[in-house]
Amino acid sequence: MSLKFFFNRKGAVVTSLIVLGWIFLLLNLYRLPSEGAERGVVTGITFVIFCVFCFFITITRFFPWYSRAFRGLGIEEHFEKTLVPTSYIMVITAIVYLLWERCWPFLVFVNLLFIVIILVNFTLLYFHFRDHDPLPPSYFAQNLHQTGK
Repeated sequence: MSLKFFFNRKGAVVTSLIVLGWIFLLLNLYRLPSEGAERGVVTGITFVIFCVFCFFITITRFFPWYSRAFRGLGIEEHFEKTLVPTSYIMVITAIVYLLWERCWPFLVFVNLLFIVIILVNFTLLYFHFRDHDPLPPSYFAQNLHQTGK
């Protein structure tokens, strides 16, 4: 079994982990008000921040940034690639959250990782909205310059 099975951004494993991660996160968010006293305020706040980061990372992937002819290219490809580590981190964090009552140090660490991903995403989106060049996305990576399109 190759690593592509586990890390293929369009594969069943990554998609399943995203769905499973969101199920776990929503379950934990639902239980958060009743467990707030045992877990503590810091754990609750860092977990909610983690969920917001997960939402931003996953929703940017499913938003169509280009026309139908160029789907999956440019920043859309980057957003697909960020779903691979995000899917694994979501499931692992949800399991750690279930097993460790005051897991705020782990959540702070994971939030710092997600801050890096989100900063890169914001940078790419900033340049995407500033770019008014008529060339299609990934013009040189697709070798469109050689075909004269």
